[in-house]
Amino acid sequence: MNSVLPDDIEQLKTLLVAQQAIIIRLSGEITSYAREINSLRALVAKLQRMLFGRSSEKNREKIEKKIAQTEKRITELQNRLGEVHSQLTSMAGDAVPKTSDSPAHKALPATLPRDRQVISPTETECPVCSGKLKPLGESIAEQLDIINTAFRVTNTWPSNRVKELLPWNVTLSVN
Repeated sequence: MNSVLPDDIEQLKTLLVAQQAIIIRLSGEITSYAREINSLRALVAKLQRMLFGRSSEKNREKIEKKIAQTEKRITELQNRLGEVHSQLTSMAGDAVPKTSDSPAHKALPATLPRDRQVISPTETECPVCSGKLKPLGESIAEQLDIINTAFRVTNTWPSNRVKELLPWNVTLSVN
């Protein structure tokens, strides 16, 4: 940035408008690069999954070449992103938001009201020995619903049940 600024207000306004246009352009480039990097990372993950299986043996070289090209493009974009971000930071100061390399899904706020749904299994007894099933563990899936412009979190709890092994259910054979 110029260390010597003009004293004329109109010239200052012109400089400010030009700088804001540059900041908007650079911000757009940052967003564009970040989107392209994320889509290329998804493509690399898809291509890596395609490397496994019978049909992949025929196309293995093509897939590996495509992965290498995509990873090279990601590196180029990350370098450009760094350059543009440093330009923007030098122009706008520390007011520029930092872009993260990997998107993180944060937990939904605890202040949102929650409905609890428990998915029970169809069987309550072991189909083999008719033993009682007991809870094995928990895994919770959260879904954000918008209802009449209010947010609500729905927790889904699958009921994981296993046969409870009691000592008297074990049969021993003695020879």
